[in-house]
Amino acid sequence: MATPGNPLLIEFLKEWYETAKERDTKAASTYKRALESMTACPIPFTHPSECSQLKGIGPKIVERLTKSLESYNLANGLPPPQKPRGAKKRNTANALSDHLSAAAASPAPKRRRTTERAYIPKIRSGAYAVLIALLKIDMTLGNVTKQELIELAQPFCDASFEAPMATNKNYTAWSSVNGLVEKQLVWARGNPKRYCLTEEGIEVARGIVEAEKEKRRPSIDVEAEEETAAQRRYRTAHNTVFERIDDDEDDDTPDTRSATEKRAEAEARRRRYQLIITSPTVLHANTFTIQLILDNREVRSKTDREYVQNNLIKAGVTPHTRTLQVGDALWVARNADHEVVLDYIVERKRLDDLLSSIKDGRFHEQKFRLTKSGIKNVIYIIEDFSLPAAADGSIQDAIDTAISSTQVVNGFFVKRTKMLDDTIRYLARMTRMLEDMYRGKDLHLIPDRHVESQTYAQLREHLASTYPGKNWYLSYETFSTLVNKSASTTLRDLFLKMLMCVRGVSAEKACEIQRIYGTPIELVEAYERCRNEKERGEMVAEACKNAVGRRKVGVAVSRKIKEVWWGEEEEE
Repeated sequence: MATPGNPLLIEFLKEWYETAKERDTKAASTYKRALESMTACPIPFTHPSECSQLKGIGPKIVERLTKSLESYNLANGLPPPQKPRGAKKRNTANALSDHLSAAAASPAPKRRRTTERAYIPKIRSGAYAVLIALLKIDMTLGNVTKQELIELAQPFCDASFEAPMATNKNYTAWSSVNGLVEKQLVWARGNPKRYCLTEEGIEVARGIVEAEKEKRRPSIDVEAEEETAAQRRYRTAHNTVFERIDDDEDDDTPDTRSATEKRAEAEARRRRYQLIITSPTVLHANTFTIQLILDNREVRSKTDREYVQNNLIKAGVTPHTRTLQVGDALWVARNADHEVVLDYIVERKRLDDLLSSIKDGRFHEQKFRLTKSGIKNVIYIIEDFSLPAAADGSIQDAIDTAISSTQVVNGFFVKRTKMLDDTIRYLARMTRMLEDMYRGKDLHLIPDRHVESQTYAQLREHLASTYPGKNWYLSYETFSTLVNKSASTTLRDLFLKMLMCVRGVSAEKACEIQRIYGTPIELVEAYERCRNEKERGEMVAEACKNAVGRRKVGVAVSRKIKEVWWGEEEEE
């Protein structure tokens, strides 16, 4: 290897690289590339500006090198560096060009052929703990939620699954789950997500167990009889939650099915069971408190962010603020171990904000998400506000129509207040009313593992009909996951929102259209089968001709839908 031609410049770059590395900044990789290029160059430079021809050295590094070299020369009584000119500059450029050409022409060193090694996580790491915990679960018991998996995996991991190891880091042991999903060792599906091992994951986990058995580590023996408290709770819950309609007969035939087939059959068997919750988590009467949860974006103004909280405290209610996925305020029942979302939620709109949300479509989208949240009592607070003098009668008509639709169509309770202070007093009164209402009542918590966004509405109906005398609620964590804007959106929801963007298409009409054309591609394919433009324009109206009431689609609206989804008719 040739001797570096610029040891002083190398020292500068090395110092900057080490400083950036200690501070863990992105500049470390930049200085590292520049240092490697400078170290590999045997040509001495008279001025740092000549370094710009090297790979990884740009104008900013050249400028910094120049300043450092000038300071060094001044401190040591040396003349300042001079930029080369004329023949000297050409000679340096030619020498550097020859060096780069020779380096490019020289054959690259042969790379050793490596064989791909199977992935084996580090012992007692997050990935290791997750694989071992999932292997311990009997596959016929189904998948596990995040919280269940954390409880099962924590005994096998040195790091915490919930708290970062360092204050300046955001990663926990749970972060390794994403890597396992990418390597297709763990399946994550549903909303809220549930986790299980893939066939490859089972092989890797069993390999780890066999290797540990050889090292005589009985603590992770999957066949061991001892179970942790979390595993016992999990197994007991699964054994008591479902009561089978019909018992499977014993079969002595050897089972040759794959893990995927077993898991699919177990899932199908679970869906045939009648849901009978025999030992749910219960918040017994008078063991919990009612807390008002306020969205932290609910402020009076940018300069007065604590106005709502301070005035609620003056009214005798201490709110807790956090980012809510839906609504502006809700109430929870809280004890030492659980936080349960009650059946009351508030959406607050000032009159000018209501008007702007009607114009940009947020009004319908927010009502859609409030309805989908499953909370029975939605309170829509509208605060009066002076609209611009230029506002005409059509704007007032639009506001009145929106308010009436919210009451009649969506079934929300609309509360009109004159100002923010009235809204604060109303929230305080509601909190005291709920405290009286839930005093002496037991609250039953729906187990997290039974909650899925696609079947939650049917689950609530089933519980209400099966147990009419009990009140069923969700934990706050599960509720937040269920109503998350990005996680809970399905193709059906997206299609409905797209349809409602067409002027004249209400939620009822959109539902009727989506019932006939299940997905956007089905609607487009139906347009393709039409023989002419007139037929396309009337297609949706003809398909919905048997609809009743507000679900019926007229010819004018049908033509607007066609213009959006197919395009306007071309003039010949």
